[in-house]
Amino acid sequence: MSAVPPNPEWEQPLKAALGQPSAPDFEAWRERHPGAVAYLNPVVTRIQQQRRTWLMRTLNLTASSLCLATLVWFFGFRGGPDQSAYAETVKGIEEAQTITWTTTFYNRVTSADGKRTWLKTERRLHAYRHPGLYRETGLKEDGSVSWVEINDANLGQQLSLSVRDKKAILKMATGGNRDLKGPFAWVIDGLRMRPESRITAVELVEQKSAANGKINVFRILIKSSERGGGVGSYDVWIDAQSKQLVEVRVPGAEEFDPATAPDRNNPPEEKWSTKTGAGYKNHEIVLNAQLDPELFSLKPPEEYQLETKERPTVTEAEMIEYLGAAARFNDGVFPDSPFGLAVDNKEFNAIWSRDKKDWTDAEKKIVDLHRKYVNADLNKLPVRHFEDDHTVSGSFRYIGARAKLGTADRIICWYRLKESGKLRAVYADLEVKDVAPEDLPLDVK
Repeated sequence: MSAVPPNPEWEQPLKAALGQPSAPDFEAWRERHPGAVAYLNPVVTRIQQQRRTWLMRTLNLTASSLCLATLVWFFGFRGGPDQSAYAETVKGIEEAQTITWTTTFYNRVTSADGKRTWLKTERRLHAYRHPGLYRETGLKEDGSVSWVEINDANLGQQLSLSVRDKKAILKMATGGNRDLKGPFAWVIDGLRMRPESRITAVELVEQKSAANGKINVFRILIKSSERGGGVGSYDVWIDAQSKQLVEVRVPGAEEFDPATAPDRNNPPEEKWSTKTGAGYKNHEIVLNAQLDPELFSLKPPEEYQLETKERPTVTEAEMIEYLGAAARFNDGVFPDSPFGLAVDNKEFNAIWSRDKKDWTDAEKKIVDLHRKYVNADLNKLPVRHFEDDHTVSGSFRYIGARAKLGTADRIICWYRLKESGKLRAVYADLEVKDVAPEDLPLDVK
């Protein structure tokens, strides 16, 4: 609304008629309205001040609580359940001095003509004693003992017992499969979403009814491998009342569930073509079980014939052979990382699902090398074993990602040998040469 402009023609007559306004008398107004003056200038007593302070604190706390509740709701539902949901479970595992459990493996067997499949199970018994002592027992189909393996992760020694021929083999363990922190340290890392465990999320997916109450099922999602395969999740079963770890299933039920697998009730056949791992579960878990320390002795029974073996390793030539096999399997280019699997679980299953006569030369080679190192108890990738055993710590450097196999002037990795101190480089044509630091594309430590 616009203001009305002044009009001198009628403004002056109006002022003359009204006369001069009287001066304001504030003192007389204050005498007539004492309550209003008191209201404008209140007296705050000590009690009133305390009440006001508590009121403001209460309002601030309420506002903070609302903000915090909103953040917990937002991030809790997006990132998974609060870790307090399984904090007691983690504590129980970490503090356990002994643990026993059973592993049941589920293998998918394919018929000789490749048209039918069925599930075949294998059971193993496990025992653990803190710190770092492991005992694993392989069972036959009738439940009798086939073999026993005892590992001392502190000493790095392993004793294998063959029950049938009463032979014992004592050797230095190659590592990679026995954690000094305990058998379920990997489960704890998953629940806590530690970055090194490649975990992307933890979800409460189900609550199952059990004989003794309820079971909470947490699904742990794993970052996929570089080649896009492998296990994508595993399920951790925790008793809702006792908070004790009940079972671990690998992979999660979304990928494989023996109770609902389409071929779970198919009868086995005498002849078959392939057998691949479908999944496994750790169950019948008992924390702080009563165990005889002699179960973990590296001294074999008297009736067993003892053989001592040197610790297996990977030579330079074997390491280079593996790099070449990985490149050929990877369509003629070197993988992004020599420490990643050259072939993952899904690709292995795809190979084994075909008749062996249809395998390519690259597939045959990578499968043969896989068997070779598994049978030798070399549980890490060959390049990692070579680095650990034969090179100066921190000197191994790989730059072969996407290099084409056969390129003579392209370096894919270099390292310094422990024994000789020589600096060596491997080229994309699989030649290895002594080099000087100035011959390398990057600075050498």
